[in-house]
Amino acid sequence: PLICWPMVVPFLKRRISFEVRKGLHYLSIVWAIALLFHAPSRIPWLIGIPALVYVADYMFGYFMTNNLIETAYFERYGENGVAVHFKNPPSWENRPPTSYVYIMCPWISKYQWHAFTMFPEPLKENHAMLCIGASGDWSKELLDKIQAPCLRQLYVHGPLMTEFSDKAITTANAIAVASGIGITPTLSLMMRYVGRKRINIIWMVSDWRCFSSIQLPPCSSLTLLNFCAPLVPRSRSD
Repeated sequence: PLICWPMVVPFLKRRISFEVRKGLHYLSIVWAIALLFHAPSRIPWLIGIPALVYVADYMFGYFMTNNLIETAYFERYGENGVAVHFKNPPSWENRPPTSYVYIMCPWISKYQWHAFTMFPEPLKENHAMLCIGASGDWSKELLDKIQAPCLRQLYVHGPLMTEFSDKAITTANAIAVASGIGITPTLSLMMRYVGRKRINIIWMVSDWRCFSSIQLPPCSSLTLLNFCAPLVPRSRSD
């Protein structure tokens, strides 16, 4: 109730910060401990084993897949987005070709980690790129702080596999559909199969400037790819 009820009231939802909402979720630990003392003897096994798996996974991720990027490059991406460029950490030698990461910007919040799909930097070898659209509180604050290109610290957790990490394309000719900032996993997919398969990408955007700001590899390497960007006009209420 402490988590769900405040989210039903718009007044409270707007005023309760992300950190507080996240902290309320940890009350489940108190609930689990209390249950151990008031339930049959088999309950500790049912709760303890998943808890141990969770703790082991958390410790592995914290010590093995967290990386500090000292000089991540931030820049505006169109009118309503931010692009992040950084060199791949040494531990990413065998990372999945198409993957996503959790990032944390300590100069915004030390407690917020957000997931974004990354794709290889088109013009720099061994570099990755993220495209972040300003849609929530955290991303809007990021947009406000990046008024000009700059270098800042960035913590990266991952990379983690996506549905595109396996053999997503099993045919010689495929169609991929994306909308808005969701183009990033499709770009990663496109660059993975460039020169080997024909991929027709349909990208639906509401602002043509998004298309003009996309960076692609040299055209000579994209002879087998079709790229279409139909414009979806905003409604009058937007």
